[in-house]
Amino acid sequence: MKLFIAINFTPEIKTNLLKIIQQIKQNSVGGNFTLKDNLHVTIAFIG
Repeated sequence: MKLFIAINFTPEIKTNLLKIIQQIKQNSVGGNFTLKDNLHVTIAFIG
């Protein structure tokens, strides 16, 4: 189990970040990209 403290983004910020992620995807060879619902800023991991 992973436990962490995070700050969630507003839906508007998540939408804007998703647009940027889509641009990065189009210009990258590969990689794993976070889904919109999982976007956040991790402050600290516990454990």
